[in-house]
Amino acid sequence: MSYKIYNPYRSVGEEFKNGMDFIIKNVPSPIASVTFEQLNEIILKYFQTISTPKIDTSIINNAVLSILPNTANSYQNSNLRNESFYNEQQIDLIDSLYASIKANDVEGILSVLNNADEEIAESGLSAVDQAPLFVAVEIGKKSYEYWLSAIYDAKSPWIDLLNKNAAINVANLPFWVTTSMEGALSGFAQIQQFDMNVATSSNSVGRSVATMSAMLGAIGLSSGKMFFKWVRKINTTKLNLNKETISILNNNTEEGVAALTGSKFLCGSSRAGGICVCGHSVRYNCESRKYPCQDF
Repeated sequence: MSYKIYNPYRSVGEEFKNGMDFIIKNVPSPIASVTFEQLNEIILKYFQTISTPKIDTSIINNAVLSILPNTANSYQNSNLRNESFYNEQQIDLIDSLYASIKANDVEGILSVLNNADEEIAESGLSAVDQAPLFVAVEIGKKSYEYWLSAIYDAKSPWIDLLNKNAAINVANLPFWVTTSMEGALSGFAQIQQFDMNVATSSNSVGRSVATMSAMLGAIGLSSGKMFFKWVRKINTTKLNLNKETISILNNNTEEGVAALTGSKFLCGSSRAGGICVCGHSVRYNCESRKYPCQDF
């Protein structure tokens, strides 16, 4: 008996490739002067060529025009992990896939993506939760094929936006692939956010065009990265404190810190060094104090 996994969204990958061709053929000259608004309008035009919406066209158009801005913002601020639509198991699979793509040789990217289909199918996730992952993987495959062809095609319409050194383009290929996948995941989630427990036209949009919005998100982010050279901001960990905690910390007394940490001062660092909550080094012996440091 044979065992084979099938990705249910093969057609979405083809629409992605066709969309990338549509973008580069319809941007105004010179390419270097393309604006964000022009790119967004071209994405809308591509959507209109492949769809026949059955609900209010203005609602559809507004939804499509919102996809790229939201996707670009999410990408540049590394915000996909904070997208409430995805659960921890989905995020873990996404992170693992991105890491595998970037850790392997360029020639191995397609094998990684093919293997990802099996990982998704065997993950135990419901078909609903598997859907955006399958969509992202299929778009990732087509993105890999698309950019690999463009890198070595001297007549590619994207040639002016690629580096003159093919080796640099090849080195960038894993990042272009993951960019297209992140665009797909962001686009999918945005439209699904319309999904609510009441019968509205927005709800209909969310249920019917999620895969298409994923494809548009991937097209927009992939092409926009080429036109505008988007980069990710430094992702620093922010400490979020409520007013009560800030008030306690401002009260620089044993009683104030004890109220925050309990009966002992807990050292928030390893034995390698650092400062304890009480202001001493980790190894400092606070036996003379009411609440001794906990050295761990």
